[in-house]
Amino acid sequence: MSNYIEVINGSKILINDSWHNLSLKQKISSIYLNNNYYTIQKSNTADIVFLCCYTPSCIFHAINYETVAYFYTKYSGTFDAYIYGEQTSYTGNGLAVYNASGAEIFNSNLKYLKILDYKHNYGTYSYSNKIGVYSDISWQEDISGNMISRTAYKMPTTSSVQMMDDPNIDWDGESDPGPSLGNNTILIANVDNV
Repeated sequence: MSNYIEVINGSKILINDSWHNLSLKQKISSIYLNNNYYTIQKSNTADIVFLCCYTPSCIFHAINYETVAYFYTKYSGTFDAYIYGEQTSYTGNGLAVYNASGAEIFNSNLKYLKILDYKHNYGTYSYSNKIGVYSDISWQEDISGNMISRTAYKMPTTSSVQMMDDPNIDWDGESDPGPSLGNNTILIANVDNV
């Protein structure tokens, strides 16, 4: 079946009827935490939250559930949160692209999510852009309550992230001295000029 619309650059299809992306819904700036956590209520289960930390020494944990996202640190740090989700723009300015059903699939007034990378292994990763980090969950417990993953993050600069094992998560008042049995995947987004 052919597309109602296709935007092509060379041989690469940029936009067609099945194109879909998330765009910036809200940016929360200068969130300061000191041995505390911050909760973001999500208006839609498809919303995802990326974090950028401006404090190089701050180790933090992040979780995105269906209706809420929260992050936690035992240290002090300043963060920006970027909330991306499904939305359309009804302004009369700019370029809008619609599919055959009349649904808006692109609007030049929106700031679309730009994924740079994803990582699954501990290490430090650097980019040429200011980045935001998305984590679905920082730690996991098995059915017996034993810790099986306790991934933490640190941003040495606003364009780099370090994934590490943190044996002192202390989310529920208890540290877990046992071995980490794994880590989780993170998404890394370009948040320059957002």
